[in-house]
Amino acid sequence: MDDFGTGYSSLSNLRAFPFDKIKIYRSLIKSVDENEEAMAIIRAVLGLGRGLGLQVLAEGIETAGELQFLANENCTEDKASS
Repeated sequence: MDDFGTGYSSLSNLRAFPFDKIKIYRSLIKSVDENEEAMAIIRAVLGLGRGLGLQVLAEGIETAGELQFLANENCTEDKASS
């Protein structure tokens, strides 16, 4: 599932299609280590992925702080920024 939470990636589609991965778009990752709201959203998405048995991929990690936050939250899959 690409661009989680928008358009065809809405939450209701999680039950309708056989997804094996949730990809969190870069805009949610940006400054996640400094923004309380972003932290809460990312934690919720990671929890949702764990609860559904889905891998969660974080797209566009650019800073050591972002990487450290995600590692601390057990998000172990990332896609390098282009």
